[in-house]
Amino acid sequence: SEYNNCLHCLADSLCGWCETTNECVSRQENETMVCRRGENWRYLTVNPSQCSNCSNYISCEQCIEAGICEWWAEDARCSRKGRSVTAVTELEACPAPCYLRENCSSCLNDRGRCVWCEATSQCFSFSVYTSEYQFGLCREWLDQTMPIGMPQSQDPAQQHSIQPIQQCKSCASHQNCSHCLRSLSCGWCYDVDNPIEGVCIQGDFNRSAFDCSTALNITEDRARWSYAQCPDVDECELGLHDCHAQAECINTHGSYTCRCRKGFLGDGIRNCIQTCYETCVHGYCSGGPEYKCQCDLGWTGIDCSQNCACNNHSTCSQGVGKCDKCMNWTEGLHCERCSPGSFGNATTQLGCQPCDCNGHGNEALGICDSQTGECYCQDNTEGLKCEVCNRNFYGDPKAGGQCYYQCEPRGVLTHIGTQGIGSHQLHKSARGGTEARECLWIISPYVKHGVELKNAIIQFEIEPQDMNVTCGQNAIYVYDGLPDLTGVTLQKQLLAVFCNENKSPWITEARSGHLTVHYRQGHDQGFKAIYNVMSCNINTCKRPYICSDNKCVCPKGFTGPRCSLKICPSDCNVEQKQGVCDAGYGRCICAPGFGDADCSRQIKPSNIVFTELFNSYLISDNFEHLRKTLPRFGHTLVADRRGSLWMFGGYSLSHGPLNDIRQFDTKNNTWMQVTVDSSPEDRMPLGRYFHAAEMIMSKQAIYIYGGLSRNQTDHLVLDDFWQFGLQSQRWSIVNQKGSKPPQLAGHSMTLIKEADKEVLLVIGGFSVSAGLSTHIWMFDLGSNSWSKVL
Repeated sequence: SEYNNCLHCLADSLCGWCETTNECVSRQENETMVCRRGENWRYLTVNPSQCSNCSNYISCEQCIEAGICEWWAEDARCSRKGRSVTAVTELEACPAPCYLRENCSSCLNDRGRCVWCEATSQCFSFSVYTSEYQFGLCREWLDQTMPIGMPQSQDPAQQHSIQPIQQCKSCASHQNCSHCLRSLSCGWCYDVDNPIEGVCIQGDFNRSAFDCSTALNITEDRARWSYAQCPDVDECELGLHDCHAQAECINTHGSYTCRCRKGFLGDGIRNCIQTCYETCVHGYCSGGPEYKCQCDLGWTGIDCSQNCACNNHSTCSQGVGKCDKCMNWTEGLHCERCSPGSFGNATTQLGCQPCDCNGHGNEALGICDSQTGECYCQDNTEGLKCEVCNRNFYGDPKAGGQCYYQCEPRGVLTHIGTQGIGSHQLHKSARGGTEARECLWIISPYVKHGVELKNAIIQFEIEPQDMNVTCGQNAIYVYDGLPDLTGVTLQKQLLAVFCNENKSPWITEARSGHLTVHYRQGHDQGFKAIYNVMSCNINTCKRPYICSDNKCVCPKGFTGPRCSLKICPSDCNVEQKQGVCDAGYGRCICAPGFGDADCSRQIKPSNIVFTELFNSYLISDNFEHLRKTLPRFGHTLVADRRGSLWMFGGYSLSHGPLNDIRQFDTKNNTWMQVTVDSSPEDRMPLGRYFHAAEMIMSKQAIYIYGGLSRNQTDHLVLDDFWQFGLQSQRWSIVNQKGSKPPQLAGHSMTLIKEADKEVLLVIGGFSVSAGLSTHIWMFDLGSNSWSKVL
């Protein structure tokens, strides 16, 4: 009896604990007698694990009756005595049991953890939820919760001092319909004129628990009840919208939308920007200040909704079906056909596409097939898009590129347009053999049926970047006329000789109706050139040329390739009496004291003035014969025993240093161009002037030494020694022994015969190292050796 709790009692193995009387008794006693209360008795508890704990009690009464426990009302749990000063220790102080509380307020607000079931309107302890509401009779419940954000304290006394938050539902607490209908058994009483004005009260789908007209203090005809969904509010009518001033409000159930008025664009709330009043169906608005529809091509009308009936390829300002101007490569009354130079179907959405012929389509044939787009190729091209050069031509014709006629030993071209020739592809015989090394192009344009094209100008041009021909080793010869294949010496005239020293584009013209180009192919060398046939007969006289007397000529006062040379520039300042125009030679003859090309410059007697005495481009047609032989100075002229004079080199004011050979027949007074025979391995002398030459009949050769020349930037004084074989028509360098003369120009070279010995004497001249020379040098033609005489 001295033990007052179960665990203390059972610490003594002779004792047992009676749960009925809460006393410790001897295990030797009869349980039915000592552990009894009225008619009820219990077995003694003899195992410590079976001792009752305060936490096992779920009601205040059971907790207090245990004698060793106290009840924490706010937490609704039982704990050992002495742990909290606010705990309930007497039965009279126990809060009312949950099942005796009749409403939500008393259920949740009174002390004790109780739960309120909205569905059954019952208050219960949550510890019995699973046993009493096991079939979902209470899907929602309310219980007491601690204030949000309140820190949890470890002090039970402090925790008990915290007041719970009211959780009971109240329809009257909802201020608007949407919140009201979210709560079960709540509905909205409202004024039909303004559904926003209303109160939330209890009710169901059928009716409200209270009279709505009384709750709202309005007449019954205006009062309405809503339980399933909130009534629609016409914000537009009540002026509760925020639409833009240029927008109209459109009421929708539960909301509203803002739409800009006709003639304005925007979201209807923040902005409504002015635009065209009509909707531009097939077009766009021009903007202020007109704000008119600008129609897409093929449409008309104030709102661009009318089709012009032009297959969307033209405007129709005069009315539907009256097309102004067909666009997009179309033509026809209703722009229903593809125009020349295009293909496709003008009546479909794809329309017409321009021909893709790389700039080589034949315009006379329509450039390409109007249905398939296959090109009608010209300019020596072929392929669907003229992307490949014809046979015997090479190059890249794409993007307007040029095809070049290959090197052939006898190539004849009769094309009347623009065409290219080049030496980078060599002719190969179909039967095999070596490639052609001798290139000869004869350009003889013909019209239909082989009729020769007369009065035509053939322009020939080489760009420096397209030429790799080393001067002194090789050259490109261009002649006006046919090659000398018949022995008639007047058939051709040398127009130009090209090699790499020519760094600016060169254009030369043939006026005989034929042009001949000769070139010997060298290793890793070659060129490409373009020629163009201009004639009034075939309408190819291009600007700035004009047609006059059925001839393609330059405008009055101009001449030369591309008509870029001015004849008698500034009229020779004749009004100032500084010069007069020599129309025959196309030059100015200046008065004393004046100089320059237009006689505009005052000169003194001590001034040195270089004046062009003769330019074959400037002379008039009356002096056409002077174009046959290129004017020059500083050349050499030697005679043979047959009455012929041989001229070599010299300086041309229009072409610079020359290296051509011409023969003059004194019997019939005619000039003949000498064609130099050479192989790709042979070399040729540089063009030169003020050199020395001599004819050696015993060797059938012409010897030349030294002279002045010019490279890309500087003038050169030469010391090379060459011989030209009259029979072989070839140049070769003279083998020399011993010390030779220095670089010389302006010297003389004379043949001296002494018995059977022949020597050449070189006298005087100008030397860069020594100035004017007073020395005499002798070259022995027998031993090929030099010796200094003086």
